[in-house]
Amino acid sequence: MKLDDKKIKMVLLDGNYVSEEDIQEAEKFAKSTQSSIIEYLLNQQLITSNLIGQAIAESLDVPYIDLNAQHPDHKTIMKLPEGIARKYRMLAVKESEKEVHIATDDPLRKGMKEEVQKLFKGKKVVTGFALSDDVEKLFAHYRRKLDIRFNKIFETSSRIAPDLMNEIFEDAVINTASDIHLEPHKEEVVVRLLFQLGSKRKTIKIQTF
Repeated sequence: MKLDDKKIKMVLLDGNYVSEEDIQEAEKFAKSTQSSIIEYLLNQQLITSNLIGQAIAESLDVPYIDLNAQHPDHKTIMKLPEGIARKYRMLAVKESEKEVHIATDDPLRKGMKEEVQKLFKGKKVVTGFALSDDVEKLFAHYRRKLDIRFNKIFETSSRIAPDLMNEIFEDAVINTASDIHLEPHKEEVVVRLLFQLGSKRKTIKIQTF
C-alpha cells in the first residue's frame, strides 16, 4: 500500500503524533531537499518508525505488528507460498489451533483474506499492519539456500567470483550482519556472518564450498 506524504501527514496529525509546527518544518525540509516529511521527522527524532506504523495501523483500524520485536519463525512464514505472499505483500507470523495472524503493509487489499482462508481452512484470519521495509526484509526467508545459489553460479555464470561475493553480501545485508568472515581451509572455504547483539556477538555459518 503506497502512502504518500499527504496521507501520512493527515494520519500523524489526526492521531496527535506530531504538531502542526513539526509538519510545517518537515514540509519545508522535504521541498528544499526533494525528500519526504518522514525522513525529516525521523532524522529529527520527532517520531520513530514504530510510531509511524502504529499511527497507520490505527487509521486502518487494524493491529500494528512490529516485525522487529516479533520474530516469526521460518516454518510459519513458509506456510504461505512465495507467489501469494509477494502478490499481497503479506507474511504468516503466528498460527494457533483456531487463528492465523497475517502481517501486511496493505491490510485492506481485496482478495487477500480469501487467499489465506483457502490455505488455513476453518481458521480465523487476523490481519495486522506492518511497515513495508519490515515485510520486505522477511521476504528473505523465501530466498533459496546459499549453497543452491552457489551451485547455479558455478553451473551458469561467466563471472563466478563476483557473483559469489554478491550473493554473500546480499545475505549479509538482509541479515544485518556486522562482519563477513571467509575462512579458507585445505579443502573448503567457510563463510560466516557475524551479528552484534548488544555487547555479545553471534556467529552463523552460512556456507561451505
